Amino acid sequence: MNIVFLKENKIKKTLALLPADLEIFKQHKVFVQSGYGLDLGISDEQYINAGAEIFKHINKINNPNIIIKLSELTNKEIKAFTSPEQILISNLYLQNNPVYLKKLLKAHITSLGIEMYHSEHKYEWLLHNEVLKAKFGSTGYFDYLEKNDKKELLKDFVNKTKNKDLRYLIINYSYTTHALVNALKIKSNVTVLESNHGYKQIFKDHGIKVLDADFDILMEEVKNADVLINTTTIPGDLTHLRITKDMIGKMPQDSIYIDLGADQGFGSELTEFYNDQKHPFALAYKKVVNIVLQDIGSLYPKESSEFTSKVVSKIISSFETDIAYSIKKEESIRNAILTMGGEITNEVIGNALKLKFKEI
Repeated sequence: MNIVFLKENKIKKTLALLPADLEIFKQHKVFVQSGYGLDLGISDEQYINAGAEIFKHINKINNPNIIIKLSELTNKEIKAFTSPEQILISNLYLQNNPVYLKKLLKAHITSLGIEMYHSEHKYEWLLHNEVLKAKFGSTGYFDYLEKNDKKELLKDFVNKTKNKDLRYLIINYSYTTHALVNALKIKSNVTVLESNHGYKQIFKDHGIKVLDADFDILMEEVKNADVLINTTTIPGDLTHLRITKDMIGKMPQDSIYIDLGADQGFGSELTEFYNDQKHPFALAYKKVVNIVLQDIGSLYPKESSEFTSKVVSKIISSFETDIAYSIKKEESIRNAILTMGGEITNEVIGNALKLKFKEI
């Protein structure tokens, strides 16, 4: 098969293929777009030495069977899909991007969302992504604020807050919550809002204060939270407790709200409003710093690329020579197919957007 790796957009820093993982593609022909690895300091020559061919424009590739691009396809790239036998592999999060979904459906593109790829309900790429989110939510957000604060509007805030014993309020169970709790040093400063009895007990056993995930309780608890963190479970599962402007307004001055699930569906009125790559974080609702995270991988590009490349290699190695046959045969691939033949083929996406879907 002809496997094509398209260069990512300027914002996306994660790569879907590293030269070291090309070994697994020996039976295929691999094409890598010129300049593909530059953000990680990887030259075209390194891909060539590992067995790939370099190309400049996708229209020069004869019959691409699998096209991989983690960020959105351009309109020109969409035109490269001329047959339902071709497949796009990407980080799609279509429940959060109905405009892009409409484009894929109109072009009758068969798409596979890496975030939805799972075997026996283990979402490999997603779980790794959640660990990165926890890393960010425990301490990484300070560096993030300093780096993105070009006008130094937050300089005094960061200096004042960085070494303080902050009070964390984490809502909605997810793998991120577990990882966050493990990453935070002072457990006595952490409160988790959770309703599942089993999860409650796990947190209690680790000395964490646990309260019911209840709207009124959350309204009261935010008054004392230095850092409010909202997490989600699986792609398309919108947060159970939506953060309102009133809640943010009750938080102490110079506190932080972090939505670690913004790529999966917005958990607050504020993050939905700032759904724009031009706003990596938004200052200012009632003097609270609001951080919008839509692509955690680009904050940890090396680590994210190493893992993503392994997952993509695993997915492609599952394909036989006939893509349609592989989709029917391999359940893990079928689980991750989100669009096919101009229709939504995933229940999570259909339910999230209240649109009809047709399972494969």
